[in-house]
Amino acid sequence: MRWGRLVLWLTLAGCATGEAQTDPDPQETSAPTPPPEPAPAATPEAPTAPGWSAEVILDNAAFPSPGAPSAVVHAPPGLDPTQPLHVVVFVHGWRGCARQLAYGGDDVTCRDGARPVTGWDLAARFDEAHVDALFVVPQLAFLVQDGSPGRFIEEGRFAAFLDELIAALRDRLGPPADASRVASITLLAH
Repeated sequence: MRWGRLVLWLTLAGCATGEAQTDPDPQETSAPTPPPEPAPAATPEAPTAPGWSAEVILDNAAFPSPGAPSAVVHAPPGLDPTQPLHVVVFVHGWRGCARQLAYGGDDVTCRDGARPVTGWDLAARFDEAHVDALFVVPQLAFLVQDGSPGRFIEEGRFAAFLDELIAALRDRLGPPADASRVASITLLAH
């Protein structure tokens, strides 16, 4: 019988700890919940400047090559020419052609009127990297097995190349039209 009393006592104790459940008083009303505030209108983003590529013929080229550009230059989408200019220069290896490295497709010609070759499309790879810089592929030794820097070995020649390059692009980049606006130069080599 002791066990019966203990079970009864625990059952009653368990019932006593809960709160009484009653129906809510219809007279008692809570304040209505205000509707959520509308999200602020999204401000339209300024349109991104389109990317562009250009070919330049320069007096200060490393290897002047008739019928081929001294350099291929590419600006990725969104490059802001009013900001300090960062420049990435891709120095290519043997048997190279600036057009073939910069452009994609199966119809890239290294020299005007030459047989088409398949391009590497480094300009598109540069876009995918989302680097806010000007991508420059100077024409070094043209389609020969030569790893020399050409005229870039001459003191001041690369600086003159860069000055002339920026001056040639002044319509796209704006002032100042010389290397004084360059904040950094990164050299890549293959």
